[in-house]
Amino acid sequence: MILEMLQRYRLRFALGAGLLLVTNAIALCIPLLLRAAVEALRQGGNPVGRYALFIALLAGGQAVVRTASRLAILGASRQIAYDLRNRFFTHLQRLPASFHARTPIGDLMSRAVNDMMSVRSFFGPGVMNIVNTTIVYISGLCLMTWISPQLTLVALFPLPLLMFAVQRTSRRLYSRSRAVQERLAQLSEQARENISGIQLVKTYAR
Repeated sequence: MILEMLQRYRLRFALGAGLLLVTNAIALCIPLLLRAAVEALRQGGNPVGRYALFIALLAGGQAVVRTASRLAILGASRQIAYDLRNRFFTHLQRLPASFHARTPIGDLMSRAVNDMMSVRSFFGPGVMNIVNTTIVYISGLCLMTWISPQLTLVALFPLPLLMFAVQRTSRRLYSRSRAVQERLAQLSEQARENISGIQLVKTYAR
């Protein structure tokens, strides 16, 4: 399903990834301009106004490009959630009555709402953060190595420990997130029962 949706909306995701690449390229240019301004000041020049104007223009352009990248990727994620909801509803209509008799309605409601929100979050902020983090890591590592290989090695020294900690945390987050989704389904079913039988609930003052 993931590959199918990525393939269907590949153009929008490719556009968003390209815009993220441009955004990070602009972000990496700003420190280079700051370094050039400092070097010019050391040489006795006064280029503060000119470099400040360049940095302001780059920051404004970065904001525009970043917004466009978010619109492309987040828009695709919302369209994917819309398609999956339609597919889910169509599938429910085709299921036999025996399925609906043994399946709690609250569980189906949770899948139609909460699970779809999780899917949209994956294809939206999830994909965007994965692409953005990859671009930032690779480009930042290349820039750091170009400036100072020795300091780059020192900065990367604790990386294996961080990756190990992130892996352990991710496993715990996955198990707890799944438990939360199951509890949401149970809570939705309980809320549905109470609302549908509100007269009986009020009669017994419960």
